[in-house]
Amino acid sequence: WEFAFRTLDADVDSDNNNGLERPDRSTAEERIEAETGQPGKILSVNTDDTDNDGVPNFADFDAGVRFAQMIVQVPTDFDASKTTLSFTYQASNPAAITQQTVDSITEYIPDIGYMRLWVRNGDQVRQPQGFDDGGQFIQPDHLYPLSLFTVSEDGEIILYVEAVRERDSMGQLRVDVQMVETD
Repeated sequence: WEFAFRTLDADVDSDNNNGLERPDRSTAEERIEAETGQPGKILSVNTDDTDNDGVPNFADFDAGVRFAQMIVQVPTDFDASKTTLSFTYQASNPAAITQQTVDSITEYIPDIGYMRLWVRNGDQVRQPQGFDDGGQFIQPDHLYPLSLFTVSEDGEIILYVEAVRERDSMGQLRVDVQMVETD
């Protein structure tokens, strides 16, 4: 008997030994992803002001700091024109940042949520609109045609993860990726 499995896999540097570089996609990382109670990728909240313009990095979409890489592995035998990807996560919409000025000091407040997925790294200029609306932000629970993404020959899509708000406890944020092929 011969079986062919078409699988979807998403990986980050779960064992935290690659910094912001590609995850190893090792057995150790896979084991951490599968275990309850493991912290997974530990990210710094993007609150610095790299270009010293008074706007924190999470609200400034000019080239700033790099983000952690996430690899989404898709099967290569799908018709990209008939396949969609959806990402479910506790996103903070970059187009919904609010400003509050008190005593000539402006505070930038991120939208609800804790993180953002981008198709472009943080050290490049980004547009905060959704990926299919001319921006680079991956909106949660939105169906994206696979054909929008840059997919390598071996089926890898590279995304970038930005943390915009702290969590009280580690290991409680997830990114679930779903792929659907339509007729």
